[in-house]
Amino acid sequence: MNILAIDDNVLALEELVSSINEACPSDSVCSFSRPSELLDYAKENACDIAFLDIEMWGMNGIELAEKLKEIHDKINIVFVTGYSQYAPDSHTVKASGYVMKPVTKDVVKEILENLHCPVRTEPGKRVRVQT
Repeated sequence: MNILAIDDNVLALEELVSSINEACPSDSVCSFSRPSELLDYAKENACDIAFLDIEMWGMNGIELAEKLKEIHDKINIVFVTGYSQYAPDSHTVKASGYVMKPVTKDVVKEILENLHCPVRTEPGKRVRVQT
């Protein structure tokens, strides 16, 4: 499974990536601090899940999610934020989750169990479940 993570705060990004790696150690996690870099990567690579900070410089997480959905329509979006007021906006892109910082391994595991576009594990690889 290819997982994307973005936060413009380096410490928050490190915590997020650490929690994702603890929850799914055999999966690929690519982290970014700039939305433009994440989008460039997404254009060239398959992506299953994106953990997106909402408040970032240049482009907020809601806008980034909309652009990601144009590239990968079945990508699972999970918003990660310290602000609860954005929860209603997360529904506009059919987010698979909305979690408050700091994110823990258990929260990541719960998110993975409840994805809008599930990704199931097969021995040696992960496969997107088509719906």
